[in-house]
Amino acid sequence: LLLLDDPFLQNYQQAIQAKQCIGHQAIVFGLVTACVDIAPEPALTAYAYNVLSSQVSIALKLMRFGQTQAQQLLWKLQPTVDQAITQALSATMDDMQSFVPALDVHGMQHEYLFRRLFNS
Repeated sequence: LLLLDDPFLQNYQQAIQAKQCIGHQAIVFGLVTACVDIAPEPALTAYAYNVLSSQVSIALKLMRFGQTQAQQLLWKLQPTVDQAITQALSATMDDMQSFVPALDVHGMQHEYLFRRLFNS
């Protein structure tokens, strides 16, 4: 199901279904924002806020952390987000990489833990 009737997004969805490429939230977010003509800087800002607010929401469930503290943290991190966006916009394809296998492995193991942090 596509929310936007866009040939490029339809082709991407078909490539995912045909296992020619992997669907990933960050890629889909970037493609959708490009298809609706959102400039890279505000698109990155929106994506960064989405990721940060999700992590802060998790912290609210795991720690003694209140709503006000959560909002203060998001506000305090804004200069770091701005710096990361500036760096990302000036990066070349050779500069871009991601390697955090421990995070991925622990995420996959969560489903099989005797006591899970969150029920899903």
